[in-house]
Amino acid sequence: FTPITAHLNEQKIVRKAITDAERKQNKNVKDTAMFKFGYALVDGHLEKVGNYNMEPPGAFRGRGEHPKMGKLKQRVDPEQVML
Repeated sequence: FTPITAHLNEQKIVRKAITDAERKQNKNVKDTAMFKFGYALVDGHLEKVGNYNMEPPGAFRGRGEHPKMGKLKQRVDPEQVML
């Protein structure tokens, strides 16, 4: 696990080295995405969307005794998503 720890420590140092201007820019990018994808117009009312991010493919972990635990999640293509 030494290479993983070294990589995580390196990422931590990089994250701490970000200037306030870069942080503000990153926050603005996140906020822009939130306002673009985080709300939907339903029957004339603006509703907040619960989750607009897609999870990457990988092993499904689940919580508790989930029947799909350990199964592989497939990659979701943009054509499969309907808003």
